[in-house]
Amino acid sequence: MAKEIVTGTPLTLSEMTQDMARSLDKRDERFERFWNFKPFDKFYTPRSEGCSGLVGTDKQIQVVFGSNRSGKSFYCAFMAIMAYTGHVPPSMQGRWGFARKIADLGSGDNARPRSVRIVVMDYATHFPMVIEPMLTGAAYGMLPEQWSNFDKQTHIYTGPDGSVLEIYSADPTEHKEHGDKKLRGAPIDLTLIDEINRE
Repeated sequence: MAKEIVTGTPLTLSEMTQDMARSLDKRDERFERFWNFKPFDKFYTPRSEGCSGLVGTDKQIQVVFGSNRSGKSFYCAFMAIMAYTGHVPPSMQGRWGFARKIADLGSGDNARPRSVRIVVMDYATHFPMVIEPMLTGAAYGMLPEQWSNFDKQTHIYTGPDGSVLEIYSADPTEHKEHGDKKLRGAPIDLTLIDEINRE
């Protein structure tokens, strides 16, 4: 479309086809994975009377536990991405209990950027080996490109609207360089805790 904008001359069919092919080459594969993700059925199912199931809950602090390799960390990363970006994929629309709270933060007189935190065991191994590949990894990362501006010093992703996704280490020895941070506070809209058990 550059020729049309610069010269005012309409593009030929060949030029339009080339532009379309270039735009397809630039598609965001992580966004595609995120937008088309369908959670496992077990995350929709309530486990006991009065329980809404993991997808249906609107609690600000969520601890997910279960057997190894059962999808807990992956689903937590997915929820964090929804809260951080404010985008709810079709598979979760009308089902995710936290969606209303997230939508309210982005609209009305009191609109503000969102603040999401994922608590990991440590920055040295757990984050780079487990959580980071789910966010920005080439194989199965789901964090859209425009939301993946990451500051390695503070361990914070910053989105185009000013929202933040903070990776917080449960290892107290890793906080000396960043100062003492509180695990939970009023400015944090959603906190997800992943694998903080220590042997």
